[in-house]
Amino acid sequence: MTNLKPNLKFYELFSEWRSRGLYGESLTDALTRAKKLQRPDKYAQGSKVEEGEWIEIKQIASLPDVSNGTRGGRVYICAIIETQDGQYLEVDAIEHDNLKPYRGDKTK
Repeated sequence: MTNLKPNLKFYELFSEWRSRGLYGESLTDALTRAKKLQRPDKYAQGSKVEEGEWIEIKQIASLPDVSNGTRGGRVYICAIIETQDGQYLEVDAIEHDNLKPYRGDKTK
């Protein structure tokens, strides 16, 4: 019997994105599957004042080499996306080989 299930990985996005977890065979695949990302909501004095903006992904423009870089003490990977309105934005993520997201010390 052939294993038809793709080798999916979990990609944990950093806090500049509200959609914090994506699944795919690679970061490019995960972003392509997602089709859009959302910025976090904006708050003032404990109340939400603005809904997070939705960003529609047109294509993955490039995958910069950040192999020596860390963010928050963790090794990350990066993709530059082109949005539907022509902007180029950086999306940083941490790659997890298993499908379960990292939840600090709560799970092992």
